[in-house]
Amino acid sequence: MTVSGGNGAVMKTHGLIRDLISSFINIDPASFTLGTPPTADDGTSPSLWLATDIPAHLAQHIVDNHIISSNGITVFPLPYSMPNLSFVGIFAGFTLPDTDAGADAARDLLRTVIANNSKICTFVQTHRDAFGPQISADQALTIFLDSITVQGIVLLVNDTKTVAWRLRVTLPTDDHLAWGHLRRLFGKLQVMTALYGTACLQRTFRCRICPGIDHPTPLCPLPSLPGWLGPTHATIAALLRPRLRSRCA
Repeated sequence: MTVSGGNGAVMKTHGLIRDLISSFINIDPASFTLGTPPTADDGTSPSLWLATDIPAHLAQHIVDNHIISSNGITVFPLPYSMPNLSFVGIFAGFTLPDTDAGADAARDLLRTVIANNSKICTFVQTHRDAFGPQISADQALTIFLDSITVQGIVLLVNDTKTVAWRLRVTLPTDDHLAWGHLRRLFGKLQVMTALYGTACLQRTFRCRICPGIDHPTPLCPLPSLPGWLGPTHATIAALLRPRLRSRCA
């Protein structure tokens, strides 16, 4: 969406956009993700913002309206189709350490379970359009399995640090519905081991600083970038606090 208003203050603009959208389609202001772009090096406030996780029919209603505004801000909605992401999800439950050796072990365990899952393998072999027509079904499966990578993320669960593993693959298909179905097949996996516990796919995160789904808001990497002038963990928390109080009142 293109934004006009907000007086150049990124966090004020963030709040105005969220309040405007939520009031226009009558939903909880905290129920959708509003990605905040970085401020330009010359200090120019961002004019393009990304709103996601809005129900499809409500998002279409916003786009069809062409323009929505309040006393403080005007928004020009633009349709945007998010590309499929290579991120599958986060597997938690392994007792492996957040080291290179731990990542290699987690990757190998996941790769073995995926390779032995007939539903996933068959789906990849029959939905391989992203690899091109010259790639056979067997070649597509090999490419897919070889592309599996994991990255550790340290989470605090019940005051205890635990390592979860972010799983990424090379996309076999560009079709949104097919990719969504494949991710649901991953959601049914249970990786049982004799030495390292049992892991399964967890619910994706919803970072409120960026549209990321592979990390929680407190672990968003953007505020650590040199020159970052957008929202931070503290300012996002300050924005959400009044809304949480109002819902509990």
